[in-house]
Amino acid sequence: QEGSARVTVVDLPGAYSLSVVSEEASIDERIACEYLLSSQTDVIVNVIDGANLERNLYLTLQLLEMQIPVVLAVNMMDVVARRGMTLDLQQLSKAFGCEVVGIVARQAKGIKSLKQAIKKTHDARQQATFHLPLPKTVEKALQTLSPIVQQALPAYAALSVDWLSVRLLERDVLAEQI
Repeated sequence: QEGSARVTVVDLPGAYSLSVVSEEASIDERIACEYLLSSQTDVIVNVIDGANLERNLYLTLQLLEMQIPVVLAVNMMDVVARRGMTLDLQQLSKAFGCEVVGIVARQAKGIKSLKQAIKKTHDARQQATFHLPLPKTVEKALQTLSPIVQQALPAYAALSVDWLSVRLLERDVLAEQI
């Protein structure tokens, strides 16, 4: 079909965080984090449960901080509506600086819009513009650590120096191995 593109989709295990702060971390978190750290990912599609938004936002923020283009797919919009809730997806998009699309995956609703958002993000190489405000002490530590990380980071690594620096401050096991 005209205008179509061939893509490879990698479905990573469900995780609520990319922080691997101990060797006993969840295998799902470890697999997801290792893949994202070792791969040339063009676009991350972060599928979250719109009916349980708060539980999913920590991972969303971590993904946005990686500076890899992100599309946020808010699933279960039917449940959101049934519970009498509303989500302002445009406001979420504005706050996070990425495309946000509402879907009902089990009914294939919103999938066309999701594909369009993925294509738009990929074509524009649209990185998320979100920056999490951090306490001044953390910002100061990052000012000291980030230049060291920048020098030590292999030239081929497409990682955000700030993201990696924060992970190192958190004593993330996988970040320490880079």
